[in-house]
Amino acid sequence: MKGVIEVTELWGDGIGPELRCAVHALAGLLPVELRFAPVDLSLANRRRRGEALYDEAEQSLRETRLALKYPTVT
Repeated sequence: MKGVIEVTELWGDGIGPELRCAVHALAGLLPVELRFAPVDLSLANRRRRGEALYDEAEQSLRETRLALKYPTVT
């Protein structure tokens, strides 16, 4: 197996958890290793953490340079 691909995973609301499970199941079948760095962007967490959460998400995106974003309540 060649290297590891790191992916920022921006969690959300609604069907997000089901999508995340499907993505992880599919990722497990790939001939590469995907390592997910989760960031909880659910509405509740955005309200709770505010600007610090966006800083965390931005930092993770800068580090991995690759992301998956699940649906969020706007």
